[in-house]
Amino acid sequence: ATMREQVGALIRHHRDRAGLTQTDLAEKIGIAPETVSRLERGTFAPSFDTLVDLATALGVSVRDFFELATDQSEMIEKIRSLISW
Repeated sequence: ATMREQVGALIRHHRDRAGLTQTDLAEKIGIAPETVSRLERGTFAPSFDTLVDLATALGVSVRDFFELATDQSEMIEKIRSLISW
């Protein structure tokens, strides 16, 4: 996965944890819902200001969009091992 895709997956993860739809999040930070969708798919790179806005709206730090938590990383590895057998 590209860095944009990884960041997008983490945006989606934190949005889901916050119980927000893409539209809810878009309205909170003043962007179009389609932009949230494109960010989450990794087809569009957010500006730093947008990352700050996203982090604030989701109650996380900007850094949380760039690193996987250990348990999340382990979960992804388990899923990959299941898929590849």
